Amino acid sequence: MRLAMKSSLDIIKPRVRALLAYKLSPHRASVKVNQNENPWDAPAPIKKEVQRRLEARQWSRYPDFVPVSLHVRLAGFQAGDRTASLPEMDRTN
Repeated sequence: MRLAMKSSLDIIKPRVRALLAYKLSPHRASVKVNQNENPWDAPAPIKKEVQRRLEARQWSRYPDFVPVSLHVRLAGFQAGDRTASLPEMDRTN
């Protein structure tokens, strides 16, 4: 007895297959501030600091599975410590 091969679409419910694609309608405005856009460029000192930090990091590494130092920093921020610095991460492993 041979089993008929199914198309991958056969396993998707008909009501899901009938859904229409999401469409974005462009609206004209003098300043567009949706879709995570900012009408102003980042200040030059911020761009330089981002570039400095990117150049100092290893690019071929996955982030920490449990980002403890980020959790500590966010907890400090939540508690009102706006000056909490992020400790340097140990990347020796």
